Amino acid sequence: MQVYLLCTDVSLDLVTIGRYYQVRWNIETGYRYFKELLGFGHYQLLSTTGIQRFWVIQLLTQNFLESQWQEWLGQDPI
Repeated sequence: MQVYLLCTDVSLDLVTIGRYYQVRWNIETGYRYFKELLGFGHYQLLSTTGIQRFWVIQLLTQNFLESQWQEWLGQDPI
């Protein structure tokens, strides 16, 4: 399997670029879980209050899931 990574910052070395993409991959898969598994992809926002509530729910859910993940790995939550 071949993987190609593109980076516009030519001052970065290959290891740093790989680390950045690793972090980015975790962020993208987190968004996918929110949309598919938690149903956030079907959430409709019609007001400013609804948008604010959506982001609060999303932040709280992400923090809860991350703390559970860290606990499951046997690490201290960040």
